[in-house]
Amino acid sequence: MSITLLSLPPRKKPLPMTLPLLLVVLIQLVLIGHQWVMLLSLPMMPFPLLLLVDHKQALDLEQ
Repeated sequence: MSITLLSLPPRKKPLPMTLPLLLVVLIQLVLIGHQWVMLLSLPMMPFPLLLLVDHKQALDLEQ
């Protein structure tokens, strides 16, 4: 995604590089927080372990 942003011709104002980096960091924080919520809810759920493993594999495939 950042490659396509960089290859676009600059408009009136060039996009600062900190904006895509902040978006990536925010997305990573949301994903890590989601994993923590799932880990904390493990004792309360009957069969969460397989779901957690599948979710982690799907995240690894997306990256």
